[in-house]
Amino acid sequence: MNHYRFRAECEADFLRLQRHLEKAAYQIHPNRVGLPDVEVDILTLLDIEIIRQLMLAIPDGHVMAETLANAAEFTGDRTFATMTPSLFN
Repeated sequence: MNHYRFRAECEADFLRLQRHLEKAAYQIHPNRVGLPDVEVDILTLLDIEIIRQLMLAIPDGHVMAETLANAAEFTGDRTFATMTPSLFN
């Protein structure tokens, strides 16, 4: 299993993604008091780039895609590097 972590602007953004993640275990953590941001831990067999593509196909999924990392390397910082547009649009 792969263990990834990422931020989402709100729980609803993640729930849109979750519909596409079959058999993935996940845990949602509130990020900061008073803000809708959440951090999500996910265990899945999917490759990180497949997950990133699914995130980019979701409206407002860019924050999830830009913060997605292996859990051990997660910082929560957004990577504004050029990303390939989603193949799932």
